[in-house]
Parts: sequence; structure tokens; C-alpha cells
Amino acid sequence: MPQNRRKDYRGYENDDFIVIDDTGKTTADGHTQILLVFNKHTSEYEERNANSVVYGNITGVPYREAQHSRGFDGVHWSKDKCAYQAAIGIKNKRYYLGTFESHELGRQAYQIALDNWINSGVTPSKVEKAPRNSTTGEKNIQWSESEQRYRFKAVRNGKQTMKRFKTIVEARQFKQQFLGGN
Repeated sequence: MPQNRRKDYRGYENDDFIVIDDTGKTTADGHTQILLVFNKHTSEYEERNANSVVYGNITGVPYREAQHSRGFDGVHWSKDKCAYQAAIGIKNKRYYLGTFESHELGRQAYQIALDNWINSGVTPSKVEKAPRNSTTGEKNIQWSESEQRYRFKAVRNGKQTMKRFKTIVEARQFKQQFLGGN
């Protein structure tokens, strides 16, 4: 970016940052100025992309704090389980904390795991996930509500085979032939 096309953002202020000065740097594509800003949330000086600061695409809120302020507390609704699931990330590893009837119970499990880690260095013990339910009770055979058919699906020798049947008896017969008695 030619020097004469640079904007002077010194003194610009929003809820998150105060622009101190232009660093003289640009983004990798050479189109956007990099500014020296004061982060009001952390009271630190940082280099930030001018467009992100001026157009409000970023906040100065630290990532972990931002997650909690938006409700990302390690708990999410699982459509498959029709319940809340809790998990926590510690040292780049995800620990499953269980399935819960309410968001509050999941949040409590998350908070206990977080407190144990921070105060004692203890990681959560392994919680066994409930087995995935087959809609038919048969491995490799599912009922498709949208197709109104039974669907056989399996992988053998790296190749996936899927076939649809009107009755479960037909699907079982095909499974027997395809898998050879499994």
C-alpha cells in the first residue's frame, strides 16, 4: 500500500480499542493497515487490522471470557440424544462429561471439572458414552423415515455399500449374504 494512501486513525476510539498510531505494516495481502491499539478490556497494547477495529469485527474481550459471556460454557443441546451434553477442553484434549436433562446440570458438571483442574490439576475421569441406538436394533440396518424403507449400509474392503429394502426381512437376508453370516 503506497504511503500516501494510508489513513490516519490516531485517536479513533470504540467500546473496545483506542487507536494509538499506525505501525507502518500491512496485512499479508498488502491492502489493510496494521494499527497499534490500546485494548480497553485487557489494558494492553496490541497490533490489530485497521478494518477489524474500525468496523467492529473484533472485540478486545479475551477468548475465554468471550465464550462465557455468550453462553459457551461447555454445554450444548444434542438433537440426537434429546438432552444436554457437557464437555471440557484441557491441554488440547476434550473430556466428555456426560448427558444431562437440563442445561444447568450440564453447566454444574462443567464447573466442577473446571474447578478440579484449576485447583488440583485433576482431569475428569472417563465417562462412557451411551451406545448409539440403531432404529431397528440391527447393526448395519436402519429405518429411513423420509424414504419409508429399510437401509443396509456397510463398508467392506474400503468400499461402502448401501441398499434399500421394503421389509426388514429382505434387509436381513441381504446383510447375511453380503457379510457372510455376521
